[in-house]
Amino acid sequence: MKYRETEILLLIGMIMIPSMIYSRAITTVCIAAIFVISLRRFSVGRFSDFLRTPAYSLFLFLFLQVLISGINTSYTDEWLQGLILRLPFLLLPLGFYLLPRIQTQYVIQLHVRLIVVLLLTAIPTLVGMLMNYTDILKGIGQGQAVPTPVEHVKYSMINAYGVVVGIYLLVTQKVIGLLRRNLLLIAVVLLLVYMHMLAVRTGLVITYVSIPIVVLFGVKDRGMKLLVISALLLMPVLAYIMLPSFRHKIAYMRYDMQRYRSDSGTHYSDSERWMTNRIGLELWRDNVILGVGWGDLYRESKRRYMEDLGREDLDKLPHSQWITTLARSGLIGIILFLAGFIGPWLVYRGKFKFMLGILTLNFGLSFLVENSLERSFVIAFFLFFSLLLISGVKEDRERHIDERG
Repeated sequence: MKYRETEILLLIGMIMIPSMIYSRAITTVCIAAIFVISLRRFSVGRFSDFLRTPAYSLFLFLFLQVLISGINTSYTDEWLQGLILRLPFLLLPLGFYLLPRIQTQYVIQLHVRLIVVLLLTAIPTLVGMLMNYTDILKGIGQGQAVPTPVEHVKYSMINAYGVVVGIYLLVTQKVIGLLRRNLLLIAVVLLLVYMHMLAVRTGLVITYVSIPIVVLFGVKDRGMKLLVISALLLMPVLAYIMLPSFRHKIAYMRYDMQRYRSDSGTHYSDSERWMTNRIGLELWRDNVILGVGWGDLYRESKRRYMEDLGREDLDKLPHSQWITTLARSGLIGIILFLAGFIGPWLVYRGKFKFMLGILTLNFGLSFLVENSLERSFVIAFFLFFSLLLISGVKEDRERHIDERG
């Protein structure tokens, strides 16, 4: 039965990876399925063991943060929506804990599957760019994004993780066989070029921060380190010369910054980000301990945009998960959030700690400029791959569970 459960989990993973990008409904079904197949192993004793295993149980704090924020929220409908959104942080960690350990080869195979899926999703995007090349370039120059299967910033984050993990697998020689390594190398290069064509800054920043870390800690040969770092430094230069979409994005960034500095950028995308974050910090300073409440932030932000900026049309949350968390639930909320987000990586001691660290860094950087955990498919992606890495470690837990079963 142990192997059958593992095979079912792997099958669910194979389905879940593309569904994260294309189908929220199927992703939800996959999360529920993982939890359901784990229930035959559930008992009060095992649940107690789960709570005493922080690499898994600390994720519960990301659900608890929303739950506690209901203390001072006036709009319970929005609060309940937040609880539903964060429900996977309650279900998936327990499900993965109860299921048998996943062999290393399967952890790697599912990551390679992610890279393949990302390459396939790039095809329709590239076709769309070629068919509407002039209009898309014009849109990029005006702060608009290239149409992607899901929200472009979150999509770029997923691509960044795929690229960085691919490089990690290559430099640590975890992909065996010359043909497979060559195919993976080609896939990583194509994805990297594709990311520069999309010109989404969040994904590119994550990539350019993460790759040097992977190379410095994963590559032993100094010559290879120098070669990879040199290629990385050369990449944006070549992209600027060869890719018009990348050049247009750089030009727009400069223009937007100039407008913001001259106090005339209230309707430009980057300027709006900075303004929403400023208002979010002001709301937090007025409610330091508990914040304004999970369900109240949207309306409080909208009110302040109107009062301070004269922007009745602006109806966005602060453009940062860190600031949104502070504004919603104050210092108590950010402590719970940090425990649930960084805690699992800090306490985990398995063979995939480095990869888990890269995933955590990926999201931590995105939190500076995006509300990454406000989308169900992003939560599913973060949780699934975090728990996959944690469950791939060789530990006594598997034997303990099997003996008690």
